[in-house]
This record gives sequence, structure tokens and C-alpha cells, in this order.
Amino acid sequence: MDDFERELKTGFLEEASQLVSDTEPCFLALESNPGDAATLDNIFRLAHNLKGSSKAVGFEDIGVFTHRFESLLLQLKKGELSVNSSVINLLLLCNDHIRMMVDTLKQDLDARIDSSDLVAPIKSASSGGAVIEESVAEPLTPQAEEVLENATTESLIGGIEGEPEPSPEEIELAKMVDSSLVPQPPPPPVALRPASPPPPAPSAPVAAGHAPEESIRVSLSRLEKLLNSVGELVILQSVLREQSQGFNPHLLRKTVHQMGKVTKEVQDISMSLRMVPLRQTFQKMQRIVRDTGNLLGKKVMLSTAGDDTELDKTVLEHISDPLVHLIRNACDHGIESPEKRIAAGKTETGFVALRAYHESGKLVIEVKDDGGGIDGERLQQKAVEKGILKPGARLTPQESIQLIFHPGFSTKTQVTEVSGRVVGMDVVKTNIEALQGEVLVETELGKGTTFKVILPFTHAIIDGMVVRNGSCRFVIPLSHVHETLRPTSKEVHSATGLGEVLMLRGENLPLYRLSQLLGQKRSQQDEAQEQIAMVSRYTGQPFAVMVDDVLGQQQVVIKEVGTEIQSLKWMSGSAILGDGKPAIILEMNELVKPAKRGAA
Repeated sequence: MDDFERELKTGFLEEASQLVSDTEPCFLALESNPGDAATLDNIFRLAHNLKGSSKAVGFEDIGVFTHRFESLLLQLKKGELSVNSSVINLLLLCNDHIRMMVDTLKQDLDARIDSSDLVAPIKSASSGGAVIEESVAEPLTPQAEEVLENATTESLIGGIEGEPEPSPEEIELAKMVDSSLVPQPPPPPVALRPASPPPPAPSAPVAAGHAPEESIRVSLSRLEKLLNSVGELVILQSVLREQSQGFNPHLLRKTVHQMGKVTKEVQDISMSLRMVPLRQTFQKMQRIVRDTGNLLGKKVMLSTAGDDTELDKTVLEHISDPLVHLIRNACDHGIESPEKRIAAGKTETGFVALRAYHESGKLVIEVKDDGGGIDGERLQQKAVEKGILKPGARLTPQESIQLIFHPGFSTKTQVTEVSGRVVGMDVVKTNIEALQGEVLVETELGKGTTFKVILPFTHAIIDGMVVRNGSCRFVIPLSHVHETLRPTSKEVHSATGLGEVLMLRGENLPLYRLSQLLGQKRSQQDEAQEQIAMVSRYTGQPFAVMVDDVLGQQQVVIKEVGTEIQSLKWMSGSAILGDGKPAIILEMNELVKPAKRGAA
């Protein structure tokens, strides 16, 4: 396979992944509105594009299967088949199979995939037969499938000139599948069985330079803005080169100022290229809710909001699994059975809301259900039974809720396909905290539960405020600072059990000194000088931190810290300042947490 063919096939697989993702929500929409002709047209168009493109690049297995799939969709489009839950199950299973084929080919472009497990259900549905999931039907043998693929009934019965006569078995097989020759009351039901990928075959190692690369979809408007900004930089660079021959301070300052503005635009656009909307991830959750609800015998509806919110691609890949677990948890543990909901005066159908929004410079993803809420007392009882808590231990309501994040904790007594495997919310919390995020829980017994996943923005370039404390300089993200002021002695006082407090326009704010938080040694002269209070309202719990001086604001490039200090959450990275010297980037909220606990 030459480089051109490899590039062609790799490009198709990226496009196919997107097509498969776009098709799944269409099936779910079709289930809600079976008569929607526009949705059927869209599904048929996507399947047709996939079939044609796959054959064009040489993926015959995908082309043959999607041809069968397209025929079934055509019958639905023409109204020859009715849309029901059984047909939707088959369509979703076919879509999953195509996704599996695409993923397999991404690993090995020469892989062959067997689709025989789904051929029989598709034929049964196309002929008006029932499709059930309880029984298991044996697929056709490879030999029989080959006969069906390469020959028609007429050629098998009548023979082809120059070809040997067909065997009696071939003739019988042809009669069985050709309804025009043999009258058939509908064919027997055929089971739906998920098609599994073939066992991996030994393949030659991938040649150097041919390893598959990740790609990302970028809007054309962003690329145009980037090219325009780069063009302006080229012009400004030419102006600077001309000025290097002479000296005009006014024009030089003007050019440098303009170059700074254009550079900022290039930075912003470049960072946005890594950002992808949450839409595709949210769409996947529609399928999770449907399948989980059906499995548990519950009626659950999912509503989404903020799916156009953008997130760094690498972060999105890491939060996908935690979100799936939260959604399944809401359907399983949160939403009650229809009987319990009716007895509680609720609607038979439970509702789960998934939404994303920005708050205080962070991204918040909420999973909210209108179920029974979390019973803290019951959690404590389970914790005692499992030996997590000692008998007689008493916890606050919030501490009780935190038990769900304990490793191995589960309230389920039986293992099911959804829960009970003691691989639970601790994995969610661990994965989110690995992204420097946090998970908050709000619950009301009988009303429902809300999980909030709070994530920081992972920009490589941030707007920061450079501050000085003693002889050291630090960078504080500008989004963490609400305001700065130089308080008078009357505005700072001590309170029993709280330590120092800043009186700010009638509001008492906890006051911390950066030197004490960092354990810096201070001289009497340093302690005597006036300091500046930096007020933070970043997390909804305002506080103030005193520093010696604010040196200014500037954009800084975040550099990762060494592995030996990565465990220090109050240090989000380091930056190189304008004079070439480094400075630590501080996470204000993490920095004051120990002091808050000490005061409490």
C-alpha cells in the first residue's frame, strides 16, 4: 500500500467516524417521531455517503454491509416497513457494528470484518419478519454466505453457460432465500446479537512515519482568521526590518504595540483550534440513557443544554467515561421505578438533565435527576456493613454523601449489567481530579440529585497578574482575581476562630497572607510595610490574600512543573517572565484550603 492510498483510507475513516456519530441521534429522534420524513432522508443520505465512499477507497467489507443497511433504510423511507422499537434496536446495532468496523480498520487498514451475525436480522426485518432479542439464531455458514453474495437464484437454478451445474444443496439454498419462487406466512424471528470484531491477526509492524495521527475538525472561519493575522504579522515584520535601518521612536513604539495586538489574536485563534464542542459527547449520552432505561425497565428522558460549549480535545477525551458513569448512575440509583414514582406523586417518566456552562472562569458540567435523592443514613449503614465506618460513627450530611466516592463502595447487593461491580464513583472522582477538577454533589431526599463536574480551562497561554512577595515573584491567573485594594488598618481585624478578617464594604472576608501560606520567612521591615489585598470570588466562597506588591498584568506561557512537585495542587505550573526569570503560577483556592481547615 503506497502513501497516497494509506492517506486516502485514513481520511475516509476519520470522516466515517463523524458520519456514524451523526447518525446515532437521528435514530433516537426517529424513535420519538416515526413519521418524520426529514429524519429518514437524513439517515438515508448519511448511509449512502458512507457506502459510496467506502467502496471508493477499497473498504469492501464496509461497502457490502452498508449496502444491505441502505436497503433496509430505503424500505423504511418508502413506508414499506413501519418504524417500531424492534427496528430501532436493529438500526442502532447496525450503527454500532459500522463503528466497530471503522475502529478496527483504524488499527489495521488491511483488516477483514465478518458481518454475518447481522445479515440474518436485516433480511428478516426487510421481509417483514419479527426481530427479537431473547433467542439466539445461528448465522449462515461462510460457504452459504459466499453463495448468496456471488450468485442469484436464476443463475443457480438455470446455470450459466460454461459453468458447472449447481449442486442440489445450492439449489435448495437459493429457493430458501428467493421469495419470488417459493411462497413464504412471514419468516421466523431472528435474534439480534452484537457483532464482535474478528480476532486480531498477526500483522507486520507499521513502518516508521506511517503511524496513524489524531486529527481534529476545525471551522473554516477560524483558519481564515488565523491566516489573516499571520499576514498582518508578516507586514509588521517588514516594517520593523525597515525601521532597523533608521530610528524613529514614535513609529517603533506604534509598530511594537500593533504587533502585540496581532500576536494576541494569533494566540487566541491557535488555542481555539484545540477546542471542540461538547455536542458529540452529549449526543452519545442520549443513547446511554435509552439503553440503560430499557435494561432497567424504567422510563427515562434526557434533556441537554450548552452542548455548544467548547472544551480542549484532550480534556474532553478524559471526561467522556466519567460522564457516562454519572449518567448511568442517575438512571440506576437516581431515577426510581415507574411504580415508586407514581406512588410518590411523580410522573411515570424520570428526567435527567445534562448541561454545560461557564462559571467564574471554569467549565461546569451538571448531571441532574429528579429521582429519590441520596439517603445519607442509608449510606452510613452500608459503610458500617462494609467495614468502612466503625459502628456508632456519626457523620454530617455532607460527609455522608462523600461516602459514595469511597473506593469499592456500592449500595447494590446484586451485580447487574449497570452496577454492583464496586467500580463506582471513586473512579469518576479520581479521573476528574487528575484534570485538576472537582466533583460537587447536591441532593434532596425525594427530590433528586445534582452532580457538578468543575474543570479549569487548560489554556497554554493565560492572562496573569504578576505579584511580589519579599524577593519572590508569582503569577496569579487574572480570572482568579476579582479586585485589588490597599486596605487600611481599620479594615483589617481579628476574629475568634476565624483569624484575620477584611471588612470590605460591609462584607467580612477571610484574610490570608501569602508569606504565611507559603511558609516564607519575613523580616520585621517586610511585615511593617503596607500590603495589597487581592480579593478572589473564583469558587463562590470569597476570600482575600495579602501580597507585598502588584507588578502588573501580562500574558504568560504555562510550563509544566517537574514530576517531583506535581502533587502540589496549589502550583498549576511555572512561567518565564519578560526578564527571562521563572515564576510560579499559583492556584489561589488550593493555596488557602489548608488555612481554611486550620481555622475551622
